[in-house]
Amino acid sequence: MPGAPKERKETRGELRLSSAAIGGVSRRGEWLVLSGILLLGLALRVAYLSEAATTPEFSAPAIDPGYHDYWARGLVTGDWTPPEGQPDPRITSTPYFVPPGYPYFLALVYRVAGLSYVSPRVMQLLLGLANIGLAFWLARIWYGKTVALVFAGLMSVYWVLIYYEGQLQEPILLVFCILVSLHLIGRWLSNRSWWWAALGGVLLGAASLVRPNALVFVPIAGLWMLWVGRGRAERRRSLLAVTGLVVGAVAAISPATIRNYVVADDFVLISANAGVNLFIGNNEDADGFYYGSLGGLGEFGTCFEYPRIVRQVELATGRPLKYSEVSSYFSARAVKYIREHPGRTLRMTMRKAALFWGPHEISHNRVVHYDRLFSKVLGNLPGDFPLVVAFFALGVASMSLELRRTTVQGGGWTEPQKLSLLILLMVLGYFLSYLPFFSTARFRVPIIPFLLLFGACGLDMLGRLARAKDFRRIAVWSVVVGGVYVVARMSPVSYEPDLAEWLSARGDACHRLNAPDRAAVFFKESLKIDPDNPRVYCSLAISLMETGSAAEAVAAWEDALLVDPGNDRAHCDLGNALLLMGRPDEAEPHFEAAVQLQANYPAPYINLANLSAGRGDTDRALQLYRQALRLAPDAPEVHVGMGMVLARRGEFQAAAASIEEALRLQPDWPDAYVNLGVVFKEAGQLREAAASYRRALQLQPADSRTHHNLGVVLEELGETDAAVREFLRAIEVSPEQALTYLRLGALMLEQGQAEPARRYLEVACRLLPDSAEAHFAYAKALERESEIGAARAAFEAVLRIDPDHGPAAEGLTRLREMPERGPPP
Repeated sequence: MPGAPKERKETRGELRLSSAAIGGVSRRGEWLVLSGILLLGLALRVAYLSEAATTPEFSAPAIDPGYHDYWARGLVTGDWTPPEGQPDPRITSTPYFVPPGYPYFLALVYRVAGLSYVSPRVMQLLLGLANIGLAFWLARIWYGKTVALVFAGLMSVYWVLIYYEGQLQEPILLVFCILVSLHLIGRWLSNRSWWWAALGGVLLGAASLVRPNALVFVPIAGLWMLWVGRGRAERRRSLLAVTGLVVGAVAAISPATIRNYVVADDFVLISANAGVNLFIGNNEDADGFYYGSLGGLGEFGTCFEYPRIVRQVELATGRPLKYSEVSSYFSARAVKYIREHPGRTLRMTMRKAALFWGPHEISHNRVVHYDRLFSKVLGNLPGDFPLVVAFFALGVASMSLELRRTTVQGGGWTEPQKLSLLILLMVLGYFLSYLPFFSTARFRVPIIPFLLLFGACGLDMLGRLARAKDFRRIAVWSVVVGGVYVVARMSPVSYEPDLAEWLSARGDACHRLNAPDRAAVFFKESLKIDPDNPRVYCSLAISLMETGSAAEAVAAWEDALLVDPGNDRAHCDLGNALLLMGRPDEAEPHFEAAVQLQANYPAPYINLANLSAGRGDTDRALQLYRQALRLAPDAPEVHVGMGMVLARRGEFQAAAASIEEALRLQPDWPDAYVNLGVVFKEAGQLREAAASYRRALQLQPADSRTHHNLGVVLEELGETDAAVREFLRAIEVSPEQALTYLRLGALMLEQGQAEPARRYLEVACRLLPDSAEAHFAYAKALERESEIGAARAAFEAVLRIDPDHGPAAEGLTRLREMPERGPPP
């Protein structure tokens, strides 16, 4: 690595001179090479983006990317309706569960460029090119143009960076923030102005909003600044710089902290997920990878499910909890486990360290190995993480030798060497910050550019040796690099990428795109590889139900239960399917099984409650609804169900209060207003019933049932003209609304409008051929219009349906004594 003079004012010029002497590349040639690197990077990224856009995952993000996408779209549109099949994650009313930096970045892209799934990928592609430029600039200033060009070239073609630019995840944004912060801190190193340190702190704070582990960079940079300015003359300026660094970081982070406190009255610095992640990495089932089971608290599959996890912790502790308290609960369990199992914890920590630096792309959210393998672009790009580690080791070795030479010569640390130390400390600190948690390839992506920077310095050293024709040392260093590469590929931890998981994830994406046929194909292929995965059987069953293959779907759920008899989700889903197929007696045992297995979500309790209410067992129904409310107190459908059962018991005041609570939770739910109207009507509160029905119609105007119900209430209130209008509107919306024809015809008959009454009642008889009430009203209308023969036939139809219908018998007797046509009696 080139040295630097002792006086800072000459440092940059000396670096440029040294670089020119070594690299042998003219200024114009340098920019031509950089342009070629950027064009190559652009071509690779466009090719990969074009390829990725054809995959179902591109437009159907799941797990963390799906959560980011939902959050960003909610910020832009104001629509916080959860994706189908997902619970409400309550983002607007709770502290941030995951760091907000990337979702807000994504929201900005959506607001500026539209809600297309292409726009964020294009923006991240541009950000990736910007990162190449920032990398070149950083290396050009401090290490010379040869290192800068090599560094930019490595950044341009390394497949991992291109891959994550195509994902709705944070690594590329985090790389950008860290690179900019290093530029700013480098400016401070050049002129010791505290402003640059403060701006660097702002960028490190911004990086922490993207990934809170980046907070470790702040104390590392602060201590490094104190070390750089340890001389008496520099000490005051270094202290001022550290103060600026900390203030800048706090200024960047504080909006998130303030927002969390204002929204939820909860002190959460950035996000509340540290505790649960710490527990996932430190419990009796932990193996170094992500393991979503939280013991007796159920499965933690996606961030959408966290409010349910919070509720489970509240039930376990017996009191309401804030998100910070839930995080502390998980942290305490993790710390307790660490204290009780120090040996296993140490072994697990070493295992996670080996996974972090190992050759495997550890799956989490995506099976990265197979994403690359099945990509024509990424699969043909050279390089893997062990090669990055080998080049990094070469660069560290070359810098160490350079430092030794300068110190032996009495020159002390040059400023590039000081910056190199900071970068090494940041890499080390970032790595250590992840050891308590779990391993995944995505977590190490942000440090890859800095490993490549050291690799570029090492390759520059080999280039200088080649120009000096020092082939012996080249051979020695080549053996060292090869040895490190071989060792880096020999991971002590076995790991096998899961093709079955990759196939099932693709099936899930097809399902989210409403392509159940394609989804079923992927699920079946996944099960050929792993026939013992109950989750995939359940996913296959859902897709088969949507294709109309109900019998095959039931068989798939039964296969899931053969593999895992204690799978409460499979029992519940199978019960739901049997209900839809009109087989409630077969469905009920599966709901009972899910309840006996202590399912920690409300669905089986609600379904059992509905079945119990249908049998008239209101006591059991209320008990089950209350169990559902323990699990999901904010579930409006539970409050409505309970309200309808209370109404059946004649407890109208309690019933209305229960449904009104549902409407407090979901104010724009038209069905809840309809049910509230039913309760008010049964309680005799007709005005309140009419108001509820009208509110339902404001939210859902084309609901014939509600128009009919409102018409009935208005009729009972004596507002017959308004009632007729509602009945007519119901028929207009739904021409086959049989009861409305009957009610409308009967009302018009009472008003003396025999002719229209006859027409509506004739339709009612056609739609309700077995209704004695409809045929009797029709007979009365015909009699009123002196259609004696037709009236007799209508009365006879009534008696065929109900031989004991006295008024019809009287009418028939009366009409038999009359001619075929004559005045009505």
